[in-house]
Amino acid sequence: MNEDLSEASLMPHQPRKLRLLYEPLCLLYTLSQVRGDRIKPSEILQEEPGLTGPKGYRAFVDAIAYICAYRKEAGYVTAVALEETPNEIVILLAANNDIDNKVISLLEIVHRILSWVISNHTVRLGEKEGQKVLKFLVDCVLSLNAPKIFQYYQQVNRTVSLVMDRLRTESTLKVLRLRADLDSIIKLRAWFAANLSKDGIPLQESDMAILALSSYSDRELFKALHNHAGNAEQTRNFERLFKLLYKLGKHVAQCKRLILATIGLRSQLARGLRIETINGSPEKRITLMARTCNIQMISNRMFSVTAQRERFLRQLQQIYLEDDLDRVLSRDLCKSKTRVHAELLVLDHFEQTQGRFLFEQDRYIGCSKPACYLCHLFISCHPGHYATPPSHQKLYMSWRLPDIQASGSNAAIRYRDQQDILSRMTDTVRRNLRNDIATNAGRRMNHADSTAGGTSTIIDIESDLISSTANLSFEEFRETIDLQYRDDPDSRNSVVDPVFPPLSNSSSPVKTAQRLTVMMNPQSAA
Repeated sequence: MNEDLSEASLMPHQPRKLRLLYEPLCLLYTLSQVRGDRIKPSEILQEEPGLTGPKGYRAFVDAIAYICAYRKEAGYVTAVALEETPNEIVILLAANNDIDNKVISLLEIVHRILSWVISNHTVRLGEKEGQKVLKFLVDCVLSLNAPKIFQYYQQVNRTVSLVMDRLRTESTLKVLRLRADLDSIIKLRAWFAANLSKDGIPLQESDMAILALSSYSDRELFKALHNHAGNAEQTRNFERLFKLLYKLGKHVAQCKRLILATIGLRSQLARGLRIETINGSPEKRITLMARTCNIQMISNRMFSVTAQRERFLRQLQQIYLEDDLDRVLSRDLCKSKTRVHAELLVLDHFEQTQGRFLFEQDRYIGCSKPACYLCHLFISCHPGHYATPPSHQKLYMSWRLPDIQASGSNAAIRYRDQQDILSRMTDTVRRNLRNDIATNAGRRMNHADSTAGGTSTIIDIESDLISSTANLSFEEFRETIDLQYRDDPDSRNSVVDPVFPPLSNSSSPVKTAQRLTVMMNPQSAA
């Protein structure tokens, strides 16, 4: 975490104004954490085919973010953008917590792979060299991401148990009108039996790489789940299983998209790459006081007109008992601790530095998960014309605005912009709350988040890396990496597959300058 941001050095917003946002948010949260339907990614219109231009940019940053978020916990959510500088392209990364050492080790390998692809203009994914480099990348990524894939596997097992009886019964199979549908269900059942256990014993975390590859290569089989007809709960279970099975192989798909996007962006990335990580934010207590966080006092602050306030309270009491709601507000929500989410850490970096995106017409920040309700609202209200991200529309009370250090770059401008954003967000939240209460809106069904700033830590990449690999075949490229580990005993403790270990400290392209706060020793990441 960024420990340089002491409370005395920050430019805080008035607690009263923050409470005007957080208090109605508390009521919205108690009504339903899900604040609306999912918001899908916006379409990019461009004439060029494939993953080039802004489409390629989005695919690139989304893929990097996804493969770096190797656990499902909230602290590992990762955001990425490409910044154009005079001398190189900077891959900016931030996580809800700091980018940890295991991710740094993976990024060293990823950088070398992408640099080789950029410098070798004849490499295509459909050809032999392209397939080799894709396998190299996939092996590295799957090894690091085994914990996350294993969690999906456990969810798959639980969901399969809910649908298998339905898939076994003859009456269910008879409702499938076409013989092809019946055959696909039989093949799917056989896939479950062959891939979700070994000799009847559940798989372990070490088995996840093989499972991910099988899930990706056999993903067409999963479409059989769409042919199922049943009641609403059964249909939800089949749809959930379909999505989870695709998630098992999603890392492979993202590796493929990353290579394709790198090929499509060769001309833009040819100047060289540098990787820069942004420190996570320290946790802070939410700006709410238990003694004033109750329905009566919140409604007094929301409505200056007595008739409006009384109508709001009557409508609210039809949904919740006032005493019960007051207990939730004072006991739970007022004790929340907040942090700045990853995508806002990246956004605030651009606000501090006035940096340029690789494609200024598409100021998009990729993330390993769709944005939450408040991040989506913040970005939508921001005057910097950032691309509106996809969103799962869940409300998290642990959210807060980016911290502003008084001595930081453009501090006064950023503070003024945040005041305006805070006001617009508060108006929107109040409007949503009044609408929910007026329409007696029930709780929305919960769903998974994904379908799937601070002082920067600089990872300086050797400037001659691209030129030094430009004329190498893939085998020669691999040899340059393997030679660095042949006598390295630490490679056995690598976060990636022992066949493809990360670079040791002695030969790392990362300059471990004193300003680095993230250590590069792979052993310390265990």
